[in-house]
Amino acid sequence: LFQAKFQVAPATGMPPARVQTINGITYPREVPPPPGLPEGWVAVEQVYGPSSTKPGEVYTRYKSLDGRHKLICGPKQLVELHCKDHGIEDWQSVYAKYQQALKEKHDKLAAERALERERRGELK
Repeated sequence: LFQAKFQVAPATGMPPARVQTINGITYPREVPPPPGLPEGWVAVEQVYGPSSTKPGEVYTRYKSLDGRHKLICGPKQLVELHCKDHGIEDWQSVYAKYQQALKEKHDKLAAERALERERRGELK
């Protein structure tokens, strides 16, 4: 399940990233951020190590493309930093746009699941 090796990090002052391959996927890996987040950010999927209480579980951190911010824990913190950097005082409205995009995505997926259940003859 786990295949871990250490990778030397560039001179960033950060500890070296643990590279792990689980089910053929190498972590950490960059993935597109969720819809609704400001431009200029990338999501990084990482996994908890074998000595963790949640070994192999995937979690997401965010970093800015300009390199100013790394290891941002969640979308709310990302939006606050983005707005602070760009002089936007009303970060709540930007975060509300993200929440609306997330709700639309969840509603779309729920509708697709309902159609699939109906197609199979299952009712809920």
